[in-house]
Amino acid sequence: MTKPAEGQNAEGQNPVTAARADIGLPQPPTETLRRHNARVLDPASALTLPGQDVRSTVYVGDRCLVSAAGWFGESGAVLKEAAAKLDLQIEADRGSVALAERVNGSGLEGLGTVVCMLSRTSANPSLPPDAWELLQTARAIAPEAVAEVALVHLLTAGPYWSPNPYWSPNPYWSPNPYWSPNPGAAPGGASGRFPVSVVLPPLPHPAPATGRAPVVAVLDSGCGQHPWLDGVVREDVALDGKRLGVTDPALDPEVTGDLVGPLDGQLDLVSGHGTFIAGIIRQACPEAELLSIQVTYSDGTVLEDELLLALQQLAVLAADARAGKGGQVLDVVSLSLGYYHETAADALTDGVLATTFAALGDLGVAVVASAGNDATTRACYPAALAVSGATGALAVTSVGALNPAHSVAAYSNSGDWVRTWGLGTNVVSTLPVTFRGAEQPDIRLRDPSGRVRESVDPDNFGGGFGIWSGTSFAAPAVAGAIAAALVRASESGSFPLDDPASSVERAVAAVQSVLSSAG
Repeated sequence: MTKPAEGQNAEGQNPVTAARADIGLPQPPTETLRRHNARVLDPASALTLPGQDVRSTVYVGDRCLVSAAGWFGESGAVLKEAAAKLDLQIEADRGSVALAERVNGSGLEGLGTVVCMLSRTSANPSLPPDAWELLQTARAIAPEAVAEVALVHLLTAGPYWSPNPYWSPNPYWSPNPYWSPNPGAAPGGASGRFPVSVVLPPLPHPAPATGRAPVVAVLDSGCGQHPWLDGVVREDVALDGKRLGVTDPALDPEVTGDLVGPLDGQLDLVSGHGTFIAGIIRQACPEAELLSIQVTYSDGTVLEDELLLALQQLAVLAADARAGKGGQVLDVVSLSLGYYHETAADALTDGVLATTFAALGDLGVAVVASAGNDATTRACYPAALAVSGATGALAVTSVGALNPAHSVAAYSNSGDWVRTWGLGTNVVSTLPVTFRGAEQPDIRLRDPSGRVRESVDPDNFGGGFGIWSGTSFAAPAVAGAIAAALVRASESGSFPLDDPASSVERAVAAVQSVLSSAG
């Protein structure tokens, strides 16, 4: 969205070779793996096929993804044959099968995806199933038949499992306790969030001068309570009476912010993430209406199958709306999450997710995704899926982060797969007013008038605003800019937002206008 500072190359990359910058990445804590039945693929010990270059990734052990057509055809037969060799049972998740049927009924043939659940047979009941072992065994039997079978990756919405050095607290923020934030919660530090004061009046929510308002879907940690977002954000998005995403209130990170280790009193890794993103889009495009769908858990993880099914449900709603069958109009999808693929350099790259983005593009929905915060050139997905739909027009817009001075942020991922850049460092936005963690101010006393005096409470967000950094926040800045471009085009009469026939052309023009403004 904004041109990188002088000294960067044409793509805004740091002047280092791809080979040197494509670094290995830290792995998730054992407790995170246990919580989601996940495991790390270690290239040193992983089962590989001749000539196959495997890299580390994190995936769920007891499930995999396959196209619906493949499951009921050759792919399913090969997977079942491979499962039998490994003493595994494989069954299709009924909910995903029902959605695949609904997808086909909305004219999105070929998009449906089946989630396959794995379990051990009674011969080996205690040995946990391994989706990678199943997939490799199936590839050995008939590689072409299982080309569209994929692992269920474990994505993250933030630094990849552990802070890299650029995210550690900066000692220069603490010359003395009265003049700076607590160094353990300094802006850009490991905890990221820090309260700030905002004196702006509440943002207006103007009705568009012509047509309807642009609609932006945020698939993230949900949205918490904040006066700027009242009447603007909807969390009741449903298909056939069933809400999209994670709907269990006990798993909502945006209420108290403390679900992982609730006795520690600490706000969880990405609690408030979705609320912060909603506030950024709100600032970039006050007219926009936001759909908030929870796919991110409080520990920062996202299960790829849950993300994929939510995206496909959105595609059905958008297709129904375009056909005049109800549904939900949709213009932009904002994604601040990612994973690193195990075989991204060859034909085994995740085609299941790419197909879903292509379908959204064919419906005129622009998808924006964050590039990742790990200071690597290794392609981060889904941002690196710069795929076009059947029209060849709309591609995923991947976004890296800039500092306030418009230089590339030290933590931001980079590479020729990053299409544009947005301001992502020390951004000010909304956080749930209900967040009050257990950390205390360094200084607290009473002055002569009897009023309490204290240094900043680092995890009390009762004021509703905070500062945070990451490509997670550069992406919604670009998503909001695309929504604002849609408003301008509609008001000029060139691409009315209430004209479904021009949805693809309208979205392409809006994306191109934002990309061109980056210089």
